[in-house]
Amino acid sequence: MIEKRQIKNELIPFAEIDDDLQMQTREWRNSPEVAEYFKIPHISVETHKKWLAGMKTEHPDHIAFLLRSNGQNAGVTYFHSLDRQNARGDWGIYVYPPEFRHRGIGHFALTACINYAQDKLKLEELFLDVMENNSAAVRLYESMGFVPTGEKDGRFLRYRLKLNPLSASTEKKKTSSRTESRRDTPPVIFSRTSQPAG
Repeated sequence: MIEKRQIKNELIPFAEIDDDLQMQTREWRNSPEVAEYFKIPHISVETHKKWLAGMKTEHPDHIAFLLRSNGQNAGVTYFHSLDRQNARGDWGIYVYPPEFRHRGIGHFALTACINYAQDKLKLEELFLDVMENNSAAVRLYESMGFVPTGEKDGRFLRYRLKLNPLSASTEKKKTSSRTESRRDTPPVIFSRTSQPAG
């Protein structure tokens, strides 16, 4: 009998990881195994530092989380182009090192981020771009309810997920009479333990 192995996947806010690791994620993003899936193949040190600094503002237009699997760093997932006024934003992910792919990390991260987008960010629409030949990612996104918008940018297809507008509009009514003074707080660590066969 094959013993089932426990897998614990986690999403950790960038604010909770040290500066060196935050900078190291740039190397992951620029690795050939990851860069080939992005429109912009290389991120400079200056650009990365500006991106990190941008998350420390009161209402950032991008938010990132470190991915961990069984205590090992496994990539980054993030929101960007957040438009709070129109309750919409974009989502992205990269898994690194490559050996962590096809272990359910993407599904875990997307599920957690959809919940966060709806419950914390109060988004009504979530978008993403994916390479048209990345069939595994396309299958995942479509299985989670994303549908093509019909837009295409070179090799990249645009997808949209319609979130629950009721929860967002209800919360807007609740908070319309008070001023939100605190900075958007990233969630506590999301984690899930699973037991894959084999």
